[in-house]
Amino acid sequence: MADTNWYPSWYVVQTRTNYESKVAKNIAQLVKYRKMQDEIFDVKILADSEVQIKVGSDGEWKPIAGDWKKFLRKINIESVKIDDAWVEDESDWSARIDSRIEKLNEAVAGESGSVFANEELKKDRNKSKKFKIIINERDDNGYTDEKKVEFRIVENKKLPLYVLVCAKTVVNEGESKLSDNAWQIIKEAGSAYFVGPDGVPSRLSDKDIERYGIDKPAVKLDFNVGDTVSILPPSNFEGHMGIVESVDAENSIVKVSLLTMIGVTVEIGTHEVTLA
Repeated sequence: MADTNWYPSWYVVQTRTNYESKVAKNIAQLVKYRKMQDEIFDVKILADSEVQIKVGSDGEWKPIAGDWKKFLRKINIESVKIDDAWVEDESDWSARIDSRIEKLNEAVAGESGSVFANEELKKDRNKSKKFKIIINERDDNGYTDEKKVEFRIVENKKLPLYVLVCAKTVVNEGESKLSDNAWQIIKEAGSAYFVGPDGVPSRLSDKDIERYGIDKPAVKLDFNVGDTVSILPPSNFEGHMGIVESVDAENSIVKVSLLTMIGVTVEIGTHEVTLA
C-alpha cells in the first residue's frame, strides 16, 4: 500500500508593497521553465479594475461605469484628435476611443486574476494604462478651443501584499503539507513569504476560498467508481480496503464500501484513498 498521496490546495503568499505582479510572474516563469506544472497549478492576484475619465486639465477623475460618452454630451465637439490624427466623423472617433479602452483592459490582464491563464497578454509589459485625446470644441459664438480628455485604468487590489498559489499538498503518514518542490519554487520567486505559523505554509479553508470568490482546486484522481482502493492516513479507516461507490470531485469526497467490514460504507476525503 502506498504511504503517500496528494491533492491541490490554495496557499497565501505575502510579498512587498507593489510586488504582487512581479512575484506572481516569477512563480509562473519558474513553473514553466522547470516544467513543474504538476507542483504548482495556478497563481492569482485578487484585484478589480475600472476605467476612469478626466475632462479638462482641471477636471476630476471619474469612473466611466461603461459609458464614457455621457461625460462629453454637454460639449459641442467639432473634431477629435486621437492617435495623432484629427477625426471629424463621430462614429469614427467614437469607435477609436472604444478600441483604446479595450487596450487599457488588456494592459492589466494577467496582472489580476489567474496569471497562468493570461500568458500571452503578460508578454507585453509595456502596454500603456492611460491615453488622452484632444477635443476641438466650438462654443455658442462659433469660436473653437481645444480641451484635453484623459482616460486611465486603475487597479484596486482586494488583497494588497498577497498572492494566492494553488499547489500540491502531500499527505505522508497522516501529515498534510505543501510539497517540497512547490515550496522551493516560491522561495526562489523573491520577496515571497508564506502566511502561516512560523512561516510554515497554511492551506486556505473552504470558507476563505468562498469569501475570496476563487474556484476550489480541481482534484485529479487516479481511481474511478468500481475500483478497489486502499485507505490512507489521516483517515480513521487507515489500512482498510474497499470498493469505490461514488466520487464527489467538487467537494473532494469519495464513498467507499469496505471489504474488511461487511456492510459498512464510509465517506472520506479523496486524498485519503489510493488504488490498491
